[in-house]
Amino acid sequence: MNDPIATEALEGFLLINKPKGITSFNCIQHLRRILGKGIKIGHAGTLDPFATGLLIIAINRTATRRIHHIMQSNKTYCATAKLGELTDTFDLTGTIQATKEITNFSQQQINDAIATLGDSYIHDFPMGLSYIASAGERGLAATVSERSGK
Repeated sequence: MNDPIATEALEGFLLINKPKGITSFNCIQHLRRILGKGIKIGHAGTLDPFATGLLIIAINRTATRRIHHIMQSNKTYCATAKLGELTDTFDLTGTIQATKEITNFSQQQINDAIATLGDSYIHDFPMGLSYIASAGERGLAATVSERSGK
């Protein structure tokens, strides 16, 4: 079982290379089972279940109080995109709604398009989707009017 002396001494940040297929919250749940009750755990940003990458875990009060500093720091993202497909969820998990052949574009055109996003994309959700908490699960879901067909 958990050694209380060892878990009391734990404090700081744990860097996890989150694999595809699990949520950030799943990582937290697994750590809570390992570390036991009474250990405060948080994370510095949610990664989608289909995303891979660095998940920064804060362990115990001093570290969890510093998460906001990490959240406000500059980050770099690496992504792979498929051009010419529109899905109902605006990501790779959705059903394809429309396709269009994309030809004759340059790397500079892609860079210019990304640059027009600025920082605004950080807080925007695609139209028809919203962040919700329902039945104990959180995430993006179609809005009530979208789900009910209204």
